Amino acid sequence: MPRENRRRGKRKKNDIQEDLDEKEPVKLKEPEDEGQPSWIETGHLNETSDPDAPFGLCDPDIKAYFRSVENQLKEWQDLGVEKENVSEEDSNLERRMFFSAALTEMQGKECMLATDPDCAVILERMIYSMDDLARRIFMNNLTGSVVELAKHRFGSHVLETLFELGASTVSRETQGILPTAQALPQFANQPTMSKLVAQFCKEITPTSPALVNEQFASHVLQRLITLLVPSLDFLREKKSFRSKRSAGYKSKQGTLKSVFEAAPDLPDATRKTPPEFLSLAKEILNCIKEKFSASEIRALAADQVACPTLR
Repeated sequence: MPRENRRRGKRKKNDIQEDLDEKEPVKLKEPEDEGQPSWIETGHLNETSDPDAPFGLCDPDIKAYFRSVENQLKEWQDLGVEKENVSEEDSNLERRMFFSAALTEMQGKECMLATDPDCAVILERMIYSMDDLARRIFMNNLTGSVVELAKHRFGSHVLETLFELGASTVSRETQGILPTAQALPQFANQPTMSKLVAQFCKEITPTSPALVNEQFASHVLQRLITLLVPSLDFLREKKSFRSKRSAGYKSKQGTLKSVFEAAPDLPDATRKTPPEFLSLAKEILNCIKEKFSASEIRALAADQVACPTLR
């Protein structure tokens, strides 16, 4: 019989069921997010996958609140410190209550705010008005995330300002001058600035060779070294610690100073530091020396980013 005239007979139901059982179940393809390659596992994506926001994106309401804080601080900084003959114990009570509320709102969000392009400079402005205890609380909440912040474009600026102003806090602690609030039970176990600096060094030292020629972290490393060894600051002008772009951006932010009356900062060379700070600086230096060969050091000396740090 010609092939075209042949007809296929009906298959029995039992045969059809046996064939279906032998076949492997078909796996349905999971839907992919639009605009993403198929090899990205969407189930593992989270906020921290964004290198520009390693600690998550800042909520718009929080941003709006801290913008209002910045506007108020700017107004007070332009007005200067109030020096009225008032009978109250503190003539700046309104400012202190406002600033205390802002510090409370900031707790637990420090790293997220420090890496936000709008809020990072607001944190820098707030650091200027923090007393020694507030700076210690702020710095303590950054522990464990120092390297990530140092490598971040905006987080690095916050660390530089914290190290710069924290040097005065370290000097006062070394001389036995502690804030009066230290006596309160809730602050009894709060680490001193000197201990926190040592903790930061512990985090940074193992990665210091990689930070030498890192675009943002190299400036943080320079500031940390001069915090540990204040006498080294004569080697360079302060303005050169920041990149030209960073210094230009900061200059556009207007006056950055405390909204409260504060004692003037001492020159770096006259500041006091604990004896162990010199050992911490040597540990960072030795770690860098052990990592690089002589030829690599020479190559880094010609690098635009690494050269200022090595010098």
